[in-house]
Amino acid sequence: MKTTKKTVKSSPKRLSIAAPRKEEAGYDKDFFKWVDTQVNLLKKGKLEKLDVKNLIEEIESLGKRERSALRSQITNWLMHMLKVKYQPEKRTRSWDISIANARVEIEWALKDSPSLNHMMKDIFNESYKAARLKAASQTKLDIEVFPKECLWKITDILSE
Repeated sequence: MKTTKKTVKSSPKRLSIAAPRKEEAGYDKDFFKWVDTQVNLLKKGKLEKLDVKNLIEEIESLGKRERSALRSQITNWLMHMLKVKYQPEKRTRSWDISIANARVEIEWALKDSPSLNHMMKDIFNESYKAARLKAASQTKLDIEVFPKECLWKITDILSE
């Protein structure tokens, strides 16, 4: 009796951009190694091996960090400006340095990420609320001493 081989056609392999398990990618165990691996895969064009899920998460967090850093510097600038205005007798060189440093950091952040300019109004308003609270805490003055509406404009930061 003659045996015949069955020919099984295999379907073509599809490239999948599914995320590898976190343990395999090193994302949770060695973040630096994971980043290095992802960079090398990108450079080699091996997109199918990328940990896409975690890459998306990390890229999103980079944008949030830029916004947060800008908000922090604006808050710092506003807080020191409030302290200078409402406790001028306690003004120190340290306050002046903090004001100058915050201004430089704000300018750099906006230069590096010009799209943040479109969010400046919201960031500035959020920052003033925080600056007011921080100034009250640091000066030991009642919160009501500091106006609810900001005394400065966004352009004041950049024009000094």
